[in-house]
Amino acid sequence: MTSRKTIVEFDAQSVELFNALKRLLKGSNPRDVTNKEAFLVALGYGFHHASKVAEVKRSGTGVRTEYWNDRDQLLMAAIQLFDSGKVESLEDLDQRYEVAERYAQGGILLLKDLLEREHSFAQEFAGEVLELLPRRDPEF
Repeated sequence: MTSRKTIVEFDAQSVELFNALKRLLKGSNPRDVTNKEAFLVALGYGFHHASKVAEVKRSGTGVRTEYWNDRDQLLMAAIQLFDSGKVESLEDLDQRYEVAERYAQGGILLLKDLLEREHSFAQEFAGEVLELLPRRDPEF
């Protein structure tokens, strides 16, 4: 399976939002957050909230396709399958990347308000993520 794409892109209007997300996710960690990590956060957030845009305006900025590992491909394939409802769609790698771009853009737009409140981003975002985690029985 090959793709004509060399990069899975951030929307041109949202490059600065992705940069803000990377800064805020980094926090006090000395290691920078990668474009791939920011993209996956936005993708997951957009998919969880069923938010995708109709079209992504190309920016030339994003994640080079060779950086996607098998686990990343599996995640994007699952989203692609859910989105299309057709197993045959999994053969189309370009469609997979396009669907991922559309959900990532939907996710970053939903995170926009949170990103603008830098002082509470980590707390609010972490709270929302914790809500998604299964509750553990206190006896264990």
